[in-house]
Amino acid sequence: HDGSGTIFVESEREGLLPFFFLEGAAAIVALALQAEEGDEVLDARAAPGGKALILAAEMFARGWGEGRGMRGKLVCNEVSKEQAAKMQRAARRYLPAALFEEDVGRGPHIVFTASDMRTSSNSHERHGPYDRILLDAPCTNDRHLLRGSAAVTLEQWSRGTLKVSAERQVKWLYNSLWLLKEGGVVLFCSTALAPDECDAVVEAVVRKAHGSFVLEILPLEEHVLRMVPSLAAEPSDWGVRLMPDKSE
Repeated sequence: HDGSGTIFVESEREGLLPFFFLEGAAAIVALALQAEEGDEVLDARAAPGGKALILAAEMFARGWGEGRGMRGKLVCNEVSKEQAAKMQRAARRYLPAALFEEDVGRGPHIVFTASDMRTSSNSHERHGPYDRILLDAPCTNDRHLLRGSAAVTLEQWSRGTLKVSAERQVKWLYNSLWLLKEGGVVLFCSTALAPDECDAVVEAVVRKAHGSFVLEILPLEEHVLRMVPSLAAEPSDWGVRLMPDKSE
């Protein structure tokens, strides 16, 4: 970390690209999942791939650096097949080729899928169950909306748009629960400011899952909060809200 909010994922071997630029918020989310060596992890909406690179580093860097066998699997999913293909090409430019090759007695450590989390998928189930799932669900990007770079313009936006987006997030998050191992963790994150696409989604899923799962809402670990000096983390009813305008 160079102090300006840029995270560098570095490698001096195999001719890999030396660094990757991504938003600081994306890095915090990926590190907050606390993926470890040996974990089975699903990045449910992985494109463009920055968070997946951090997850891979957390899971495989030590084993690769020490020249020993690596353990665990990272499944990078993206709904769009075109985006999934771009992500796969990019990942191979930053990560060791050994992670994508068949390992002795098992498949590769990093695999790519292109499935919609709103419906059941053989690919998700085939590679699971998972110890940890990162779900950066599709949502309203208020910054892009204001700048006119979102798929829906501010003039086109309505409460109906918000409702459709929130319902989609509920489906994604609820379906993620069925892919977890017992004791597993789902980290749900959203860039939307509206409570409908944040706390309300978690509350709806907790209510829907009652009787099928025993769920616990976990706090953001203290060491994650300390990653960024003066990070403004506001507790909400069902999670934590990170507000960059209130962070120094």
